[in-house]
Amino acid sequence: MDEIYCIGGDQRMFHAVNALSENGYHCRTYHVPGYEDRFQTIPPGSLAVLPYPSVKNNQIVGISQAELNGLSLLDPRNLLIGGNFSSLFLQTLPQGVQIVDVALSEPFLMTNALLSAECALGKAIVSFPGAIRGCKVLVLGYGRIGAELSRLLIACGADVCVFTRNPDKKPHPPCLNIQPLASNLQESAFSEFQCIFNTIPAPIISLKISRSLREDCYYYELASAPGGLFEDAEKLLKERCLRLPGLPGKYAPAQAGKLYAQEVLRRLEEIKCTNRQPSVLP
Repeated sequence: MDEIYCIGGDQRMFHAVNALSENGYHCRTYHVPGYEDRFQTIPPGSLAVLPYPSVKNNQIVGISQAELNGLSLLDPRNLLIGGNFSSLFLQTLPQGVQIVDVALSEPFLMTNALLSAECALGKAIVSFPGAIRGCKVLVLGYGRIGAELSRLLIACGADVCVFTRNPDKKPHPPCLNIQPLASNLQESAFSEFQCIFNTIPAPIISLKISRSLREDCYYYELASAPGGLFEDAEKLLKERCLRLPGLPGKYAPAQAGKLYAQEVLRRLEEIKCTNRQPSVLP
């Protein structure tokens, strides 16, 4: 497994390939930004590293379906490493293809969440016309990203409140005002905040709620589709609504790529040391 076929992606994949090469792997690339295409087909029984996230609209990020077919990537003897595979994409795999899904690794997800939260704060600092210190901020959701973002905002001096579906699910700092989302879904609960960060991938803010927001309130969408806004609410916010998908890939690709490469290396070492088959998804 000292030769890796690296396929597709964005700038994160460029830095991941660099890191894998620095660790002694011979990387052959195809449609990796910054690299020339160094193969046309993948030999059976090969190791292929896909980008993270691997799939968008049920296709591997960075390559078309026709190109995928030409690569012979889905040979039953191949091992694919990637993450965030859609169920529909998995159903297209022939029986026998082995998948290592890094999105099942809690340490990797946590480090990626830390990076996402840092990028979100940085984006808010440069786009919000006021100051974060002393600002009344609402964070929707207290998962990995929501928890880390809340901590960073508090460290910057913001007055932070969290609405979450499960307020008692995990511990939180005593200084953090954390409340159940269900009991705060009325207009008055949102009217005092100057910044809102959403991490819940489900519509929460209706047109009525959006009308109650301050005229200087900025909304930052960090969640995956469909996000936290109903369509008519987003239209009302206009330029004060900033959608921030793929934060690490856009604002910290070097670090995100290195983190991904470290997880790939960890999983490969795990397979070698234990002489086990990799995690296989149905």
